[in-house]
Amino acid sequence: MIVVVEPGRRSLETARQIQKLSRELGIKNFFMVGNKIRSEVDKEFLLKEMDGLPFLGFLPFNEQIIEADLSDAPPYEKDHQGLELVSEMVKDF
Repeated sequence: MIVVVEPGRRSLETARQIQKLSRELGIKNFFMVGNKIRSEVDKEFLLKEMDGLPFLGFLPFNEQIIEADLSDAPPYEKDHQGLELVSEMVKDF
């Protein structure tokens, strides 16, 4: 299971609940992806708060994703860097 988490308390709490439920369901492979990362501080916050959970990687905040959503376009059409980062994260699966 891959859970996308943002640098914020509500997102962290949701990720913890998902982790708990996934354990109850017997899901053994649990990974995180940090999203909407604005700075190294955001990344360090997630690593500290989700200590011990494996992160596949981190995606930077990008306003082009919002523009894609507003125009009903896939995010990868507006954010080529994000597509490359995600491809790199999942290449070994």
